[in-house]
Amino acid sequence: MALAVIPARYGSTRFPGKVLYPLIGKPMVQWVWERAMAAKSFRRVVIATDSERVLKVARDFGAEAVMTSPNHTSGTSRVAEVARETTDKIVVNIQADEPLVAPALLDRLVQRLDSCDWASVTTPVLPLTERVRFLNPHVVKLVMDSERRIIYFSRAPIPHGLEVDTRSRVCWEHQGVYACRREVLLRWVQLPASPLEEAEGLEQLRLLEAGYRFCGVVSDKKSPGVNTKEDVSLVEELLVAKEQM
Repeated sequence: MALAVIPARYGSTRFPGKVLYPLIGKPMVQWVWERAMAAKSFRRVVIATDSERVLKVARDFGAEAVMTSPNHTSGTSRVAEVARETTDKIVVNIQADEPLVAPALLDRLVQRLDSCDWASVTTPVLPLTERVRFLNPHVVKLVMDSERRIIYFSRAPIPHGLEVDTRSRVCWEHQGVYACRREVLLRWVQLPASPLEEAEGLEQLRLLEAGYRFCGVVSDKKSPGVNTKEDVSLVEELLVAKEQM
């Protein structure tokens, strides 16, 4: 069994208060929590926040929620604060703006990490088939080898020079969920910021540069997160469709 932690900072730069933004009647973080609770791999699902408001809302809908330091600069360090107090060997970091994350995918991340001796982290990857997303710097791209070892993450369109279409299996999009070995997670947040991390604005590069290996877990089901208010209408449409299935 593993521990799931949902870091829920209230003061998002691009979308303040988004973790509590109502999506068809529920705060966004509640959707994420319900998805995590539906997975089979977790002994506990914990919402970690720096906001008394988020703490109250989370506890009101029945979640286990804890206050964490207001000084964290990333969700990963907030998750690590919770992980220090546990003995779970695998910790899954589920972003609070991923209301469509699939419980089955969370289980696959844990199972793959548990069975893969060379991987320090497992993370979801999706075939990237839309040119507009391939060129969008807000969409994180990656390249992998034949064993699904992730070689690099970037905001740039990589691999360079490829036309994105439905036949391509070498253009990949990253979904920001991580299953991590506990000892690696605690090491991750102790490492200094790396040159590639600072250049790309991607904290996973810090761990990659330090020699740790990421394994991509392929998902064909796109589950868009909420980065800005412009994303809300699409996500609500998808949530309604799922609720009616």
